[in-house]
Amino acid sequence: MHLRGQLKTVKAKSWPPQPDELHSGYIKLPASLETFLNILLCGETQDGTRKLKRIVQSIGQDCLYAVSGGTIIPAKHILLPWGVK
Repeated sequence: MHLRGQLKTVKAKSWPPQPDELHSGYIKLPASLETFLNILLCGETQDGTRKLKRIVQSIGQDCLYAVSGGTIIPAKHILLPWGVK
């Protein structure tokens, strides 16, 4: 419930986003979520490899999207259709 509460406090960016805004820091994940995912995936609180950081960001963005009911759209969900198109 604590993580859900923190995800609910994340503010949505203005729509539509500008292409130069869509980077890894487009929507900042709460530090507690990142710590939880680090512990869940590798058993440590320290930052791991670059691959682990990407996985944590990916899963964290999916969590944010799901908890917000789709009202907050992370950069990866915006860039994938642009890349496919």
